[in-house]
Amino acid sequence: MSPSGVPPKKQNGQARGRRRIDGKLLLGIRETGDALGLTEKATRARIERGEIPARRLGGRIVVLRTELEAYVAALPRVVVSVAETK
Repeated sequence: MSPSGVPPKKQNGQARGRRRIDGKLLLGIRETGDALGLTEKATRARIERGEIPARRLGGRIVVLRTELEAYVAALPRVVVSVAETK
């Protein structure tokens, strides 16, 4: 960013739209929610409550893929019983 706090203009040939993070190491909020089957709003809420481990990288909130995998692995196991039909 420039001293005025405004990001520089993109040069010709630079990609437009949202910035992408390498999916192999870091996930953004949207990608984290997609991986967990959550909306972006629900993902942000869980990050704010400290349920999902996240970090700040510049102005972005990111989740390390390894920490997300550990979070999922630590969730309690559930046994789904077959519903009886009458």
